[in-house]
Amino acid sequence: MKTTVGQLVIAVMLVAAGVILLARGESEQEAAAAQRALLTLRYDVAAASDRTRSAAEYWRGNYEAVPTEADPLVAANAAYRATMAPGGTAKEVVGRLDGVIKQYAEVLRNDPGNETAAYNYEFAVRYRAAIAARGGSVPPAGDITATPHGIVGAPPAGKDNKQFKMIIPMRPDERREAEEAGRAAKRVRKG
Repeated sequence: MKTTVGQLVIAVMLVAAGVILLARGESEQEAAAAQRALLTLRYDVAAASDRTRSAAEYWRGNYEAVPTEADPLVAANAAYRATMAPGGTAKEVVGRLDGVIKQYAEVLRNDPGNETAAYNYEFAVRYRAAIAARGGSVPPAGDITATPHGIVGAPPAGKDNKQFKMIIPMRPDERREAEEAGRAAKRVRKG
C-alpha cells in the first residue's frame, strides 16, 4: 500500500512538473515570436507582446508611448528623440536636454559597462553645450532641409566642383601597360 501511494504521489508531481514546463515553453515560444517580429520589422505584431512593446513603439517613431519602466536605455533614447522633434529656441531645447542627460546618467549608474548609454550620454552633453554656445533656434528634427551641409544630395554651396577628380577604371590591357611603365630595367653587374 505504501509503495502504491508513493508511486501515485511521484506520478502526480511529475505530471504537475510537466504542465508547468509546458506552460513555460509556450510562454518562451510567444516571446521568441515577438522578438522575431521585432527583428523582421513587423512592429504591429511586436507591440502586442509586453516584452517587446517598448522597442516596437520606439522603432515605430511613437516615442511618447515608450514606458520609462521598460528598458531604461530605450526610454532614454525615446526621450531624446521626443526632445529634439519639435525644435525650438536654444533655451527650450537645452532645458529639455537636461532631463534626457539625467536619464542617460541614471542608466550609467545602474549599468556602468553600458557603452551605448555612455556614448549617448556624452553625445547629449556635447550637443547641449553646442546648442547653448550657439544660441538661436534649433530646427525640428524632421526638417531634412535644415542640415548643416545644405540640401541633401545637392553639391556643397560655395564650392568649386572642378577640384574633384573623376577616376575612371582602366581596361585590363591598359593596366598591364601601366605596370610595365613603372618597372626599371634589369641591372647588369659589372666586373
